[in-house]
Amino acid sequence: IDLAILSFKKALSKDPNNLKILLGLGTIYKERNQTGDLYLAISIYEKAISLEPDNVKVLNGLGACYRTRGHSGDLSLAISIFKTAIEVYKKQISSLPEPFNNHVKKNPSGEVVLKIGTLVLNKESASKYFTTFHLIGICYFKRKLPGDIDLAISSLLKAIEIIPNHILSLTELGIYYRERNQPGDLDLSIQMFEKALEIESDSPRVLAELRNTYAFKLSL
Repeated sequence: IDLAILSFKKALSKDPNNLKILLGLGTIYKERNQTGDLYLAISIYEKAISLEPDNVKVLNGLGACYRTRGHSGDLSLAISIFKTAIEVYKKQISSLPEPFNNHVKKNPSGEVVLKIGTLVLNKESASKYFTTFHLIGICYFKRKLPGDIDLAISSLLKAIEIIPNHILSLTELGIYYRERNQPGDLDLSIQMFEKALEIESDSPRVLAELRNTYAFKLSL
């Protein structure tokens, strides 16, 4: 990792406004997350945004840094940044009359694709939008302001429209439904965990959360 950082820094000294290099260096600092790394990552992502304000990958990276840092107000900052990324997404599909979920299709091979205007993106290309909805959902759940759990669930539902078999999103949804505990939510919680187990049948976390939901349901 240290060698990669040195390599990116050397490249950046020759081309300081190269968005790809800035994104790479910011991502390394964010993922390494040693003392001071998040501050460095935030600074780098902010420079990248000044160069390309509508870059969803950069917005996702910056939002993720604030989510991880966890200082007072950081979750709200992260949510604001992810909202900006969602607005970028909305601009790209503003010409389409149908709602978001009507543009998630499967191609003949069964691969999930996302249609934006005349452009059809495969799962890999659409992943940046999945990341936005997934992360903002987690932030809403952690912030716990009135109404945030509903926003968390709706965000995660959008995420699994893009990547339906994402075990982390399914697991988070299962937890959120259980925590909200409105009529029918415990059944939905169980459904999410069972879908996650179809992907990874021996996942300790999913199995534990499924047991927690059944135990909670029996206690009512």
